[in-house]
Amino acid sequence: MMRQLMLFLGGQYRFAATVERFGLRYELSKGAQPTILLKDVALHTGTVIVVSQHMWTPVTPEVVTLNPRRGDRISFNAVVCEYYKILDSGREKLDYSINKLANVDLVAGGNGLSLSLGEYLNNLRQSQTFAHKQIEISCIA
Repeated sequence: MMRQLMLFLGGQYRFAATVERFGLRYELSKGAQPTILLKDVALHTGTVIVVSQHMWTPVTPEVVTLNPRRGDRISFNAVVCEYYKILDSGREKLDYSINKLANVDLVAGGNGLSLSLGEYLNNLRQSQTFAHKQIEISCIA
């Protein structure tokens, strides 16, 4: 995310973002974990608004319960965290993001044309990759 989040590191704040799509991130100890791509992410802190064009974050049980669709604008509490990402050059770079989405609410509905998280995971389970046990999905609810 943006370096502006450095000032908020470790704190939990209220955010708003638009759902773009769902994906998977592979972790050695956990296997394939569902993620959500959010765009136009905004953190409102009094008069300061920190915005990021996009970011990936893990799906939480609260996100599953809401079952957002593409284009939905959601609001949520999240914790600001730091992580290292690997650049194309192979170098590591410190960056900032959010995780532990909680108290997720629908602010405005989108076009609803893409798959919901439930449909996405169901389709994934039916895929050849999943059928050949090349990935696994742990229970997130």
